[in-house]
Amino acid sequence: FLEKVKQEGINRIYLNTNFNGRAIYKSEYLTTTLTTAYTYGEYSDYLECFIEEAHKLGIEVYAWTNTLIAGDGSKNYFYSSRGWELIGYNNEDNHNGMYFVDISNDELRQFLSDVYYELSHKYNLDGIEFDFIRYPVTRFSGNEILDWGYTESFMSKFMTEYNIEGDLRELVKTNTTIRNQFLDFKMEMLTSTVEMLANSIRKNN
Repeated sequence: FLEKVKQEGINRIYLNTNFNGRAIYKSEYLTTTLTTAYTYGEYSDYLECFIEEAHKLGIEVYAWTNTLIAGDGSKNYFYSSRGWELIGYNNEDNHNGMYFVDISNDELRQFLSDVYYELSHKYNLDGIEFDFIRYPVTRFSGNEILDWGYTESFMSKFMTEYNIEGDLRELVKTNTTIRNQFLDFKMEMLTSTVEMLANSIRKNN
């Protein structure tokens, strides 16, 4: 496969390495998706084999990751059992079948940091790509509200940060100032998550 890729003139591959709490490599934190029946000669697993064989042909390998996805098409017990799923304004746990993680949860944040540290530490990757670095949707249209970040952790951290009391859902619905503050807080939480993951990777140069 890699030889055919080389012949086509491709010099970089984005390889889907982890998604839905699973990985194509041997991980201390994620469930390995590939059957253990496969062996890779001198290499420890599929990902190491892919990277090193690609490098022999002058092809870069970037890990493509579903960074903030907790489930694609179905609920994933791996995240839901730990209380790590993001919740919407109307208490929904998914948007069009896509489940997201709650980045305000300290345990989840440490987990993600560990995942990316491990990935960058164990494998000679040329880069790591973050996908789904976002929330599912935000829409305020009359009485229709589609918004995310309504776990106890998320709401508590926001209300403490801005010294706000009361029912956050009602405040977001009726108070434009508080709504905008909440949106800013969510943006800051997302930015700090990217910074945290990038720093975990940079520790491994």
